[in-house]
Amino acid sequence: MQSHISYGQKVVRLRFDGVELHGAHGYLIMQFLSPASNNREDIFGGDLEARTLFVRKVAEGIREKCGQDFIIGLKMPADEGSQAGSVPTRR
Repeated sequence: MQSHISYGQKVVRLRFDGVELHGAHGYLIMQFLSPASNNREDIFGGDLEARTLFVRKVAEGIREKCGQDFIIGLKMPADEGSQAGSVPTRR
């Protein structure tokens, strides 16, 4: 978690306006968000609120260190391609 926040601080020093957190393609943030890969039994596993806790804490840490005007984006997949993962709801 701290390394993500530190990268945000480095980006600010390089005079960028924001950062995009990569929560797709099997990277760490996606592993926390996905019900298919997140089998944790601690505060970061279980329901959607718990699975999003990691990325929310990262975003809060970046916001605290980089300021309110710093842009924080989140790249997420629309479909994990797995029935056990996140898939779009059909109507």
